[in-house]
Amino acid sequence: MTDVDELQTADDFYYILGVSPRATTKQIKDAYRGLMKECHPDMSGDEESAEFATLLNEVRGVNLHHLI
Repeated sequence: MTDVDELQTADDFYYILGVSPRATTKQIKDAYRGLMKECHPDMSGDEESAEFATLLNEVRGVNLHHLI
């Protein structure tokens, strides 16, 4: 599992979310929420998805456009 500290650039965070660095606030928030719905431990029940949800929460803590 990739740790947020190992990611090299902001582009990595956008890549994880599946959006462009030029994404709007809404696109970033929608991407985060959509991914969390898919991989949240309460919804998916599998460990790999739970680890990805943890990574998403770490990415969320990074200030992408000061938005999410």
